[in-house]
Amino acid sequence: MNASWADSQRFFVAHFFLPKTEKGRVHEWLAVLRRQFADAGARILLERRGKTRSDALGKTPERLSQNFGKSPLSWSNPLPKNVMDKKLLKLQLRIERETPLYPLSISRHTVVYKVYGSPSGIAHYFPELSDPDCVSRVTIGHCRYSTNTWSTFERAQPFALLGHNGEINTIEKLRREGQMIGVQLPRDGSDSQDLDRVLHTLIVDYGFTLAEAMEIVFPPVLEELKWLPEELRMMYRYYRAAFGPFAQGTSGAGDALSGRMRLQRGCLRLASVVVCGDGEGTGFYKRTGCLAL
Repeated sequence: MNASWADSQRFFVAHFFLPKTEKGRVHEWLAVLRRQFADAGARILLERRGKTRSDALGKTPERLSQNFGKSPLSWSNPLPKNVMDKKLLKLQLRIERETPLYPLSISRHTVVYKVYGSPSGIAHYFPELSDPDCVSRVTIGHCRYSTNTWSTFERAQPFALLGHNGEINTIEKLRREGQMIGVQLPRDGSDSQDLDRVLHTLIVDYGFTLAEAMEIVFPPVLEELKWLPEELRMMYRYYRAAFGPFAQGTSGAGDALSGRMRLQRGCLRLASVVVCGDGEGTGFYKRTGCLAL
């Protein structure tokens, strides 16, 4: 593939998992996937199965591994950025509805890699991550097992938009109100997955920024409103009256698009910011004592 495609505004990359139960129908599902891309006006530049090392997952790799596929693509015609993002989300939702494939990411900006195992295992499971040519301007990693759902490959973080740390105590409310505004939730998603999808929809379909969408989903508690200017008080009262709050509980999130870290109200543990000695890296940690000082 011509490397210059990566600099094109029309370029994007899709990463998928195919459940092991569907391994015998892989060619059938790939044919469906090709048709869906063509219907959306996208052209596949390269199609291949991603390389993985199942032995990196320990003594029971057959239980933990999945079939991983990746494709760089290009839109057939130039499109405005916001239109491309809408089409990419719409394409992801169609794939989820019509196939058993699990899209890790379909994006102009990011690629997502997941592993069901320890953090050190991800670079061993995906050999390309150790390739010196595999570099990124921003990398977000998140290690967290599901606290209110069963841990699975699909529920590993980060998701299409966020790496989320926290627990949504009012998850059913989040799901109901998300569906009220047209959010298609992931199949059997965790609270963090559903939060990611609600925020993704607010940003792409409704035109909010990440910060604005977070303020809608996690508005200030009523006690805090009295400290805000009147115009902000009116805005937050409107959103609380219209939507809820969508979610209550602790939350910290890293945004894959901007590389920003955001802590929400009720986040009880302290967050530490660590800058590497060469000044070229920044880390965010929710617990103290995780670094050798």
